[in-house]
Amino acid sequence: MKNLKLSFSVVFILFYFLTTNALANSSVFIQPKGTICAGWKFLIEPDMQINDADLTAQSVKKSLQWLSENFENEEYLIRFGIENSMKKVKGYLLKKNFLNARESDTEIARSRYCTWLKSEGFWYD
Repeated sequence: MKNLKLSFSVVFILFYFLTTNALANSSVFIQPKGTICAGWKFLIEPDMQINDADLTAQSVKKSLQWLSENFENEEYLIRFGIENSMKKVKGYLLKKNFLNARESDTEIARSRYCTWLKSEGFWYD
C-alpha cells in the first residue's frame, strides 16, 4: 500500500509539472477591440489565426469555386487548401449568423462564432 501511495504521488507531481509547464509556455492572444470576439483569449498564433476580415462573401465564393475545381485532387498540399476553404465557408456562415441574429440571439450567435474561431479558426500551413 505504501508503494501505491508513493507511485500515485510521483504520477501526480509529474502530471502537475507537465501541465503547468505547458501552460506557462503557452501564449495567450487577446482579441482586439473592433472584432466580433473582442476580449476573448485565444491560443492560436496571430499569423495562423483566421480573423473576421478573412470571412467575406467574396472570399467564400472564391473558396467554393476553388473547391469545385480541386475537391478530388489527392495531392498533399492541395488537401490543406481544401481544409482551409472548408473552414472559410463554415466560419463565414457562423459570422453571418451572428451579424444577422435577432437581438435576443446575439450572444448565443457570438459565442458559437467565437468558440469556433478559438478552437478551429486557424489556417493549415
